[in-house]
Amino acid sequence: MRLQRAIFLELTRNLVLIGAGIGFASLVGILVSATYRARGSSLLQTLELVPHLGAGLVPHLLPLVFLIAVVATYGRLSAERELIAIRMAGIHLVRLLAPALLLGALLSIVIFHFSSEVEPEMKRRQSELAKKIAAAVLQPQSSGINELSFSTRGREQSSSFYMSWASRDERGDFQNLFLAFRDATDSAQLRAREATMRLVEAGDGRQQILLDLRDALYIDGRSQVGGYVRITRPFDLPVRLRETYTTTTELHARASANERTPLPRAETKEEKQLLRREKNQRLNILNEIRQREASALAPLLFACLGIPVALLLRTSARLATFLVAAGIALLGYYPLTYLGNALASEGSVAPWIGAFGPVLVLGVLAAELLRRAFRV
Repeated sequence: MRLQRAIFLELTRNLVLIGAGIGFASLVGILVSATYRARGSSLLQTLELVPHLGAGLVPHLLPLVFLIAVVATYGRLSAERELIAIRMAGIHLVRLLAPALLLGALLSIVIFHFSSEVEPEMKRRQSELAKKIAAAVLQPQSSGINELSFSTRGREQSSSFYMSWASRDERGDFQNLFLAFRDATDSAQLRAREATMRLVEAGDGRQQILLDLRDALYIDGRSQVGGYVRITRPFDLPVRLRETYTTTTELHARASANERTPLPRAETKEEKQLLRREKNQRLNILNEIRQREASALAPLLFACLGIPVALLLRTSARLATFLVAAGIALLGYYPLTYLGNALASEGSVAPWIGAFGPVLVLGVLAAELLRRAFRV
């Protein structure tokens, strides 16, 4: 029991130290990203964006930090010949799994709660803040920025909006403007000598961008050239999937409602498109639920992978420890997870296969490595 307690404390200490180092290194990148995204806005809005950007990294970085801590802790035990003393004391090496599995289970609970409840809410707030920042760019007194862009991506529909300008006059009008937009119904690229922009209410609670272009010139092959052009575009938020902004509790409620509601019959082309969209939406909900459940198992999986690798590696060198742990995560776990998610999103495999398939594959590998490392 004392041995397991000592290993648990050392593992926790390494987890904190490594997490602090990687967190500080990630903070630099987060600050750069926040400064770029909030350019032209106030310092307060830039700092407010930092925790929202960092929230998306926690479910991915925490398992990696834990894996490095596991390899470092058990690698030291193996390198300093402490395993020989443990065996001579009559303690089977399988008991060494308990501290890592216990800490991994605690981290799994934290990751699942974070990805299920905390991260979706943070992403919602990030979208609202991104909209405020983009709206601040449209104000006449805004300076220090000369472009505006946002996009909405989805399996069925996607749209993009990009605008850049040379300068703004005292009234806030844009000078020497370039505009490019695209969606399912229309797309265009044009230049204008001068443009006025404002936000208007669309009537459904959303906002639209109203652009009045003077001396406009289409550069995408259209016959209309020059003159005055008015363009209205939806002021969409830069979102990827709606499901990522929904808590797991809400997703389960929507999935249960979908099971009770049969899919409608489709005969016309429009009805078939609506049916396909409804199927994709239901698939996305199930896929998001399964991905969150599978990602929470990463610390337990990394414990079973990291311990035998560290015992077989027999080194306590920090660089070797980091490279081995990064190799397991970046060359094994994350590519398989991405592949499973892509196949499940396309409907090629069931959501549970796409989510738990990589865990099962690496679990079999971990079992074989454990057998090799713990055989007497």
